[in-house]
Amino acid sequence: FYSNLLNDVDTLVATNEAFLLGPWLESARQWGTTKAEEDDNDDCGLEMNCTCFYEWNARTQITTWIPVPDKESCRVNGMPG
Repeated sequence: FYSNLLNDVDTLVATNEAFLLGPWLESARQWGTTKAEEDDNDDCGLEMNCTCFYEWNARTQITTWIPVPDKESCRVNGMPG
């Protein structure tokens, strides 16, 4: 029952753009004022205004869960479980 309920909630939140991974990462990138020197190089080094730094930070926020009682409750729509 609980597993089916979680799947239903996942399906429901997928209908709202605010809960999707793509828009979340794009929003984070927009905070950056500079890009990595090469498109193939996402390493900004210590550049804190780099778009890839903000994307990394956004990804870290949704993948770092302390403590993690169960992996299933830490899912974000658009990310594999």
